[in-house]
Amino acid sequence: MSGEASHSTATLLPQASVTIYTRDSDTKDAAKNLPDDWRFARVSISVEDGDVISATQTYKDYKSPDILIVQTDIIDESFTSQLEALAGCCEEGTEAIIIGPDNDVYLYRKLIEMGVRDYLVKPLRHDILAEVIAKTLINKHGFEGSQLIAFIGAKGGVGTSSLIRAFGWSSSEILQQKTVLVDA
Repeated sequence: MSGEASHSTATLLPQASVTIYTRDSDTKDAAKNLPDDWRFARVSISVEDGDVISATQTYKDYKSPDILIVQTDIIDESFTSQLEALAGCCEEGTEAIIIGPDNDVYLYRKLIEMGVRDYLVKPLRHDILAEVIAKTLINKHGFEGSQLIAFIGAKGGVGTSSLIRAFGWSSSEILQQKTVLVDA
């Protein structure tokens, strides 16, 4: 991956949820390391033991995540019909990424036409999975969610530092947001 491409995702990602349905231990290992990546501090990642049918059953009753990743071992007409059924259960705006066994450009094109965001071929490395999720979140949400708030005291002793500490504590504890406090 080029330095420019990886630089575009070298940022704290927006708050989002990602669910991965897989039965493959290598994919589970790659996903398990995602929360250790500093960019994913605000991203909730869930790894479920299952496939497209499991995901369809789940999202008939529950809200779908921002990104849904489904791994499959069989890519044929039955899979695409199962994928269409899954799409009917997901909320509008849910991004789908498929992990499959074949590197097939015609399959890739078909999935993209169906609305799938990306198609990855297993075995899957952690860095590839992280970059695809990061790019998908940035395309979906942009660089939203980060704010710079400045407090300026006209002179010393007026309580600006106390106000900053109270605001920083509220932001991190009550709002559950990553907060950096700089008092110079």
